[in-house]
Formats: sequence, structure tokens, C-alpha cells
Amino acid sequence: MKKYFWRNFILIFSVAVITLVIQNGILFLQYNSSQNQWKKEAYSDFVKSADLKITISEGDTELQTIYDYIDGFNAVKISGYAIEDKDGNTVMEIRKEPGDSTDLHPADIPLEREQFSGTGGVPGIGPAPDGINPPSSKPDDMPQVPEIPENHSFGQGMGDFVGSIDITVNDTPYRVKLYAYSPMNFEYTKDIINSCYRSIIIAVPVCLLIALVISFFISRNNTASVNSVRKALGELRNGEHGVKVEKARKSELKEIAEDIEALDMKLEADDRARKAWLTSISHDLNTPATGIKLIADGLADGIFPPDEETLQSLRHESDNLNQRISRVVDYSTLQSAKLVLSRVSCAEFAEKVSFANQDLGDFKVVAADGEIVADTALMEKACRELLTNALTYGCNAELKVSSSEGAYKIEVINTGKLPEGMTEEGAFEPWSRGDQSRHSGGSGLGLPITATIARLHGGDATLKQLDESLVCATVYWSL
Repeated sequence: MKKYFWRNFILIFSVAVITLVIQNGILFLQYNSSQNQWKKEAYSDFVKSADLKITISEGDTELQTIYDYIDGFNAVKISGYAIEDKDGNTVMEIRKEPGDSTDLHPADIPLEREQFSGTGGVPGIGPAPDGINPPSSKPDDMPQVPEIPENHSFGQGMGDFVGSIDITVNDTPYRVKLYAYSPMNFEYTKDIINSCYRSIIIAVPVCLLIALVISFFISRNNTASVNSVRKALGELRNGEHGVKVEKARKSELKEIAEDIEALDMKLEADDRARKAWLTSISHDLNTPATGIKLIADGLADGIFPPDEETLQSLRHESDNLNQRISRVVDYSTLQSAKLVLSRVSCAEFAEKVSFANQDLGDFKVVAADGEIVADTALMEKACRELLTNALTYGCNAELKVSSSEGAYKIEVINTGKLPEGMTEEGAFEPWSRGDQSRHSGGSGLGLPITATIARLHGGDATLKQLDESLVCATVYWSL
């Protein structure tokens, strides 16, 4: 049971883990896609409301005007701005504090402004470009601005860069670089995403537990079924019959159990047939052999005179024995015969069969239009066997040859009745005879030879009672 348990456990747990990995990957891709969309919307929202041409207010510098202009925006997703002059130098940074102009509260953002200036300026304003004079005095409510530290990296810590726009202040060009918050900076969004990740982490041990439980029950049920199958196969190997296999609930195991029981029935039938074959062949070969021995002993003892009649009886028994041995050889040879296919019209084939079997007696031949594809020598042999059987055990035989779209059929219909107790399957068993007393002659190999030839062509043979007085033997195949 351990082997089945671990095999099922590894399979179930692997499927669960792979599913979780796929879900995690999909979540990661969706988050990245949403983050990119977030950045595009942040940039788009700003651009839609931005005025690309600004006029300086009275008493303000260009940078102060830009600062006042940008500080008035209510852009929830924007985390900061960096202003560059026409030479690409950053002259001012504006960092938004959490909660600025919005009711949403971004997380993980420091609460103080980080603003720098040069030798003079205003809050958030760096060194003034050449030709621009900062105001000589500051309003009382403006805080003192520290000097820009050496090696300061502008834009660092302001979030993700999302784009830039070009503006002019009294025809002086500036570039505004925009930075945006990440969705993870907002508590509500962050909680949702973290909840998803927590669910995935919790799901791993849960899947482990479920896999253990399911594997245990599956292994227990499968072990019982497999042991039952193993026991039944062991009984069949030892030649026992009537085996019973425990029916499992799973359809696959149930089908296996049914197949084993069907195999048992087939093997039992084959065993009975094998014993019948041994009895039949012993009888059929022993009868002429015994006759030959009796005549020979009689000649030796002087009981039978060595005249023409005695020699004729001896020849008859010898021919009978030779014929039966030849039939056994023919049947054995057909088991590994190779087909030599040819195409012939139905009418031509029927004519050949009629001419070759004139010695059997009178029978009617009906040929349909079209052609058949077959090993004609073997099919002629099959027809002879069917006609021999029909004229031996019945009368008024009729041979029909037909074809239809690659399917071919030969029928022999005669007046008569099938022996009581004979089944369609049993009729084609070797040494099966309609005359169970075995007084009517024959080897019991005619119909088995016919069925073997049909199966060599990929078809089969049937024997049916059509009504109270008609019997039909059919050979059908397709190539």
C-alpha cells in the first residue's frame, strides 16, 4: 500500500503545487499589467489637465510660478515632480506628502518634504538658472531651505518615473518629469494584494494535507482492487476457472475486473475445446488406423484372403487416414499463411468456383456487379468448404458473391437446419461436427478452415439459421 500511497500523493500534490504556481504567475503578470496601466493613467490624468504655456505671476520668479502651478494639481497618483531646464539640469524637485490633495492615504512614504535650494530660492526650488534672479526677500511663512547635498540624486525616492511633458514659462522652456506612487503605496490596495499572496502561502500546507488524505483513501481502495486482480490472475495462471474479482467503484478497475472474468470464461471455453479436439482427433485418426491394422493382421493370420476386395478395403482406409492428416496439415498451414491479393470481377470469381466444384453436386451461383479483392486461391478453397458443408448436411445450395464500396461478401444458402445445441461460435471450432455421433464422415475442419481464411483477409465468418428451413453461411471482409 505504501507504494501506491506515495505515488498518488506525489501526483496529487504536484498537480496542486503546479496549479498554485500557475495562479501565482497569473497574479504576478496581472499585477505588473495593472501597475503599468496605473502609470499610464497617472501620466494621462496630469497631461489632460496641464497647461503647457504658463504666464509668470506678478512678483514671482519662473520657478516659483512653476511651483505654485504644480502644487495646485489634485493628482492622487503622482508622488513628485522634477523640473529640468533647457540644458537638462534639474532645478527643482517637488515631493508630495501622503494625503496631499487627496483622501486616499499612501503608505510607506516619509511625512516630511525633502526639498533643496542653492544660494537662494524658495521651498522646493534648487539653484536658479542663469539670468533668473531669485526674490531678495522671502515671505514670513516660507521655511529655510537647506543646501543641495553633494552627489544628490534627483528623483530618488519619489516613486516610479512615468513620463515627462514640456512647458514654457514666458517662452522659457522647461521639462517636468512625473513620478507616481505604486499601487502598493495605498493601504487598501496593498491589503488586497497581500491577502492574495497570503492565501497562496496558506494554500500550500492545506494542499499538502488534502493530498495526504486523498492519497490514503485512493491507495486503500486501489490496493484492495489490485490484490483481488492479482489473486484472480494467479488462479488463472494455475489453470483454475470460475475466478471472481472484487468490483471496484472506479470505472477503470471495474472494467479490468470484468475483462478478467471474460478472459476466465474464454480460457475455460478454450480448455473445453482443447479437450474436445484431443478426443475428436484421436477418434478421427484412430478409426482408419485401426481399420488398416485389422486388415493387415487379418492378412497375416490368413483370416482375410489377399484378393482385390481386401486390398480395396485397405486402400480405402489408407486414403481416409491420409485425407484426415492432410486436412490437419492444411488447417495448421493456414495459421501463418501470407496473402497474394488480386482483383477479379464477382462474375468471373463465381464462374471459377462453379467450374471447380462440379464434383460436389448441383448448386446455383449468383454474382452481383462489381469486383472483389482477395487471395482468390484461398477464397475458392473457402467456397468449396462452405459448399461441401451445405450439400453434405442440406440441399438446394446457392452461392452468392457481392461487393459494395470495399466490403466483400460470399454467402452460401441451403435448405436445412442447424444441429440442436450448435452455436455460431462453436460451429467454427476445429473438429466441431454437426453429427455428434461422428458417423456421417468429415473431419470437422471445413468451417474452421473457412473462418481462418476470412480472418486472414481481415474479416470473419458466420453461420445462421435464417428461418425454419434455410441456413446461411457467410464470409465477409474488407481491404
